[in-house]
Amino acid sequence: MTPAQAPPHDRSAGFVAVSVRAVRRLPDHDGIAIQLAVPIGWSVFGAGSDDGVPLAVSAVPAHSVAAARIPSGPLTDGAWIEVAWAESGVPTELSLRYQLCGGDLCLRPAELRVPLDDAGV
Repeated sequence: MTPAQAPPHDRSAGFVAVSVRAVRRLPDHDGIAIQLAVPIGWSVFGAGSDDGVPLAVSAVPAHSVAAARIPSGPLTDGAWIEVAWAESGVPTELSLRYQLCGGDLCLRPAELRVPLDDAGV
């Protein structure tokens, strides 16, 4: 079994996942932009995808995100998403739920937790 064919929980055969490359504040300081690091040859489903599970953003506390701007189409390495805060305040953590696909292979949906205190937000 090659690393690309391994189930996502099988670290012994290799592990393919999305990570965060960069985080920056939006100009109005009412949210952040997150740059995704997607493995070469793979993509994440963007907004409005009918082919798989599109990228979704949630937060802790739950009502602290007003909106997330996620591009449509496949998101590849270096894609940016924007997350706007709700009036209730800044979340302590974001959760990105995504599905990676490469060629004809799609992995099970996975989750990436982004602690915001580590991001300097």
